[in-house]
Amino acid sequence: MKTIILTLTLFFCINPLLDAAPKRENGLSVHLSPESAPGIFGVDKKGFMVSQSKSLKPLRERPLFDTPEQLIEYFLNQSQEIQENGLWVVTTNPKAYSDDEMKSTEILKNLCRKKNIILFFCRGMWLPDGWIRADKFNLKDSDNIYSNMIKANKIESDAIAHAQQGNYDKAIELYNKALNITLNPAYVIHDRGMAYAEKGEYSKCIDDITKAMELNPNEIEFIAQCYNDRGVAYFHSGQYEKSWQDVQKALDMNYNVHPGFLAALKSKGYSK
Repeated sequence: MKTIILTLTLFFCINPLLDAAPKRENGLSVHLSPESAPGIFGVDKKGFMVSQSKSLKPLRERPLFDTPEQLIEYFLNQSQEIQENGLWVVTTNPKAYSDDEMKSTEILKNLCRKKNIILFFCRGMWLPDGWIRADKFNLKDSDNIYSNMIKANKIESDAIAHAQQGNYDKAIELYNKALNITLNPAYVIHDRGMAYAEKGEYSKCIDDITKAMELNPNEIEFIAQCYNDRGVAYFHSGQYEKSWQDVQKALDMNYNVHPGFLAALKSKGYSK
């Protein structure tokens, strides 16, 4: 029988994982207009102004809500597609908001958490790429949050560059540093696991990918990628049954598993 040799770079995702879903353009976009700065978002009233939604017609006035409860009621009457893609709230400088307005964002976060509604926030000056999941966002402390985000992104980029150059120990060191401040630890832990795999430390890779999945269980594309990558690590560590179980889950989630990897599993007696 012909021996099939796997290479890590062939079957592992060595690029940073990106958040592919949900999408703002398919959800409900809202601007939180502060009472102290009328007109900042094109309205002279305070509250949650709906600014973008597939269900909106080109009206002169956009829906404007005084309370988070009213906004949630409106959101839950939207289409299934909009609800699946969540709420996206644009804010301005935290100094523009009163204590009550600050509190309204926390009330909104709690309501969304209880009703399993996806919620993102972004400071207007950080559009379009500065979206942050609600559980990582605090309006009052948003200056520090964005400062740390910039630092973490730079560290992660450096780590990825070192990994691509084969400097895996340095990459792992930088991933560890990024974990102290990143808003997306699941992605960093996943990528650290890939660096461990490239070093042949498959048990550490498996542990990292498992932890990443626990931290971010609801992002389908991310989980499918993790099943694939953990399956490769199991294969290299000789755990073919577990490898096949993970690959089956990735396939069930419509992940495009590399044909060479499937052939390697078939050579071990595992195939559909």
